[in-house]
Amino acid sequence: MFKKYHIVIFKDRECAHRHLRLRSGWLVLLFLLLVGAVGCNVWLWSHLAKGRTLEHQLMQSQRTVEEQNAQLVAMTE
Repeated sequence: MFKKYHIVIFKDRECAHRHLRLRSGWLVLLFLLLVGAVGCNVWLWSHLAKGRTLEHQLMQSQRTVEEQNAQLVAMTE
């Protein structure tokens, strides 16, 4: 059912190598973890962007309220 994969990493100058043996089950698990990490990052970035947009809107609203308060004070005087 699950195949075995062999990964060989060669070093240039030393003519040495490393040999890794992985079963496909581990590769599937690593792939799913990578997809999950990417998905979480996308979700977090979207919430960060939404928070920044709301913060910008709040600052604009606060400026508008301050301007209106100044106008009301000027009108009452």
